[in-house]
Amino acid sequence: MCNLVLNIVSLRFLSWKKQLALLLAAVVYVCLTTLQIHVTFHTRAALTVSSKHYHVKVSGTTTTTGLYWSNGKETSPRKQQQSAIKVIVLSYMRSGSTLCGDVLQVHPDVFYVYEPLLYLWDHYVPLKRSRDVDIRNRTKKHWRSTKRYIPKPVDFIRYMFTCNLTRYNMDFLTNVAHSEDFRTVGCIRTKRNTNIVNVTDNCVSVIRQRCLNSRAIVQKVVRLTMAEADVYLEQDPAVRIIHLIRDPRGILLSRMHYNSKMSGEMHNNYTFFCQRIREDIRISREITHKHWGKILTVRYEDLAQTPLDLTTTMYNFVGLEMSPSIADYVKTIMSHDLLNKTGKTATRKTSRKNPMQTAYRWRQELPFSVVKQIDHECEDVLRSMGYVSFRTEQQLRDLNIPAKVQDYAYGLLTA
Repeated sequence: MCNLVLNIVSLRFLSWKKQLALLLAAVVYVCLTTLQIHVTFHTRAALTVSSKHYHVKVSGTTTTTGLYWSNGKETSPRKQQQSAIKVIVLSYMRSGSTLCGDVLQVHPDVFYVYEPLLYLWDHYVPLKRSRDVDIRNRTKKHWRSTKRYIPKPVDFIRYMFTCNLTRYNMDFLTNVAHSEDFRTVGCIRTKRNTNIVNVTDNCVSVIRQRCLNSRAIVQKVVRLTMAEADVYLEQDPAVRIIHLIRDPRGILLSRMHYNSKMSGEMHNNYTFFCQRIREDIRISREITHKHWGKILTVRYEDLAQTPLDLTTTMYNFVGLEMSPSIADYVKTIMSHDLLNKTGKTATRKTSRKNPMQTAYRWRQELPFSVVKQIDHECEDVLRSMGYVSFRTEQQLRDLNIPAKVQDYAYGLLTA
């Protein structure tokens, strides 16, 4: 620097070209010095994380900021959310999807949305051709009478993944008590004379901020078809889908326990729910070449039999870390804690140290005549997913005879 100053002082003794060169060198030196100070300041900025809230600590002073940090660079909430891990657990009613969602939402970086499409009717309605039924005709009367616009499934899934949690959209989330992110805010309300459970107005911004701060967003849905999932994957290839399938015979028994009335699609109309599973498997095979590595097919029975292995596989598939505390949680809920015969978290404690008893209770309780009917109607689903049909009642009741084989779902990525 001293040499540069001396040269500048003696400019009058140099030619005009050398004078210009020295002046340019001085300007470059000043600019580089300023840039070095700026880079040093930002390099020393440290990021601290506490309870999903982000803070920037600079020179010993901590300040909350509306920006989010990734690899030392500031990004807007929208950009940060675009890079979040996005997971859809696609399954069917009474197929163990709540259990699957629970083992995913226990991760501290996950924002979990339970049944975002609960406002829709089931896709397959008895005595109706579902493909001819418009989405608005499948929505509950409550929403048709109170909302000017009913979002389509793919649109609403996108709202959740982009944290578009406005008051209008959050009204459609009708059973938020199953999500820790919603339940722990302490402002859940139940609408009188309905089974709708959502959040109060003052919690909308809190929930939205939790969503924006999360590293992963998981949605558990039983009202989304694989065809609709294909449409969404075309729009957002970053999404990962866990396709959870349960033996239709186990589904039937679980639905019968859920509601004792022996009529309607929920219980004995197995033709329709086998039709949906069959269609989802078929479409999954057709689209797997263009979405390879993005759809993982999981059997509920495998999750019940080897919960730690299957949970680890799912975590690796979506890109989450399996910590010791998560492993302890999985051991707890799959052994002594509170799983009832449907695979859903129970309100009273029931010891279930052998998960297979839950998965195969149907072998002891369903009449053999009903099992044979399901075997006939759902033959291709059973064969595709590696479930075994039983020729005699003696074979059915003998639990030493396995009800599934290891190899299944040819052409699909399986757990």
